[in-house]
Amino acid sequence: MNNRFAVIACSLFLLLALTACGGGGGGDGSSATPPPVNGKGNGSSVTPPPSNNNVAGFAYVAEEYGGGIHAYTIDTTTGAFSEIGSSSGAAAFGSHFVVAPNGKFAYQTAIQPSEVLGYSVNAATGALTSVGPPVTTGAYPSTPSVDPSGRFLYVPNANAATISAYAIDADTGVLSEIAGSPFATASGPGSIAVAGKYLYVAASQISIYNIDPPTGALAQIPDSPIEVGVAPTSIAVHPAGRFLYVANAAIDSAFNPFCFVRAYAIDVSSGALSLVPGTGGRVAAGDSPSDMVLDPSGRFVYVSNIDSNNVSAYTINSTNGGLIEVPGSPFAGGGFGVRAIGVDPTGKFVYLGGVTGSKLGDLNGWVQAYTIEALSGALTPIGAPMRTGQYVSSISTMRATR
Repeated sequence: MNNRFAVIACSLFLLLALTACGGGGGGDGSSATPPPVNGKGNGSSVTPPPSNNNVAGFAYVAEEYGGGIHAYTIDTTTGAFSEIGSSSGAAAFGSHFVVAPNGKFAYQTAIQPSEVLGYSVNAATGALTSVGPPVTTGAYPSTPSVDPSGRFLYVPNANAATISAYAIDADTGVLSEIAGSPFATASGPGSIAVAGKYLYVAASQISIYNIDPPTGALAQIPDSPIEVGVAPTSIAVHPAGRFLYVANAAIDSAFNPFCFVRAYAIDVSSGALSLVPGTGGRVAAGDSPSDMVLDPSGRFVYVSNIDSNNVSAYTINSTNGGLIEVPGSPFAGGGFGVRAIGVDPTGKFVYLGGVTGSKLGDLNGWVQAYTIEALSGALTPIGAPMRTGQYVSSISTMRATR
């Protein structure tokens, strides 16, 4: 999901854009040891919780400083988190996490060293078990993405201007790099999304790749990349695979903030993008949109805004994919330093994550839960923000299996 501009060397023009809108949101890894969990052990697993029929699913909160993964159950009635366990950190800096669509495996990237770690997921308890040693990526890997089949993992490498591609062993979850990887892309890739057999990469532009079904290798389609604005920070694909949404941090000619979300229709036969009708497919966002998520039904889009400390919410036109802002949007954040956003697998709750504090050693991560009003998509906060880790960088969820 979101571009990590704090660690990406950008052009002067991009820096101006991010300043106006407030920003975006080495080693070979061969001998690294999986992180310990619950403060002890060798990090091979996260302790499972007791059986609970009121568990809707599981949430995994990644922290950027410390590299920890915090695992929680999600209460199906209240949306409340109950901790399963947590790792002490795979790396010192930069951690992002994704669960594969089939729920069997999950993957965590880290910046120092630049690598990706794999876990098997117990679908009944949410417990994580390391599948083996980390695998090396390019410099400054960001949020990974797994294709809908669960066979391939793609990792954008922000400082290498490449995409690392891996085949996922269906039985073990172990990664093996695909022939031709890493694949070149535009500078500063940070957010990627997969729609069917196409991969979309947000950098200074949107690059579009065809995914070879047998091998997972990438080939850029004709007329790619395309211009989508000054600084695309996050992209997301509709669950039906028909529409793509791009959050953008931009400035006007007078260097005033001008941040927005743009909607595109996906040509499923070619992967090409076309703006949806109306105002260039564009709707206003808050200051410095960072992360974006769609509810599982594909009816609503939610965008976290760093500098305005809130969440923009939109309804999706089911016919053409256009966006209309939800009444009452934007909705206030739960604390300063809004960054990541996630939605529970039942589509009843949204989770917003961020950080308070101004320097390393004085950072406190937090997560604020909201209920989703089923008809309008409006958000209502649930209690006070919950403390978690040091700096929330991503929030991933999956459904529980009983």
